Amino acid sequence: MTEISIVKNGDGLWAVTAQGLVITDLTKESAEAFAASFLRLGDQQPAQKS
Repeated sequence: MTEISIVKNGDGLWAVTAQGLVITDLTKESAEAFAASFLRLGDQQPAQKS
């Protein structure tokens, strides 16, 4: 399964990363919502970094 991470950028916005996928300029809530939706396709938990 693909690992997905939520990372806070130096500019204070958040990014979601997975193998072959990077989504940037998100609010924390948007990043968490995207990760949760992505995880519904599998059964992994996001690794959150700040």
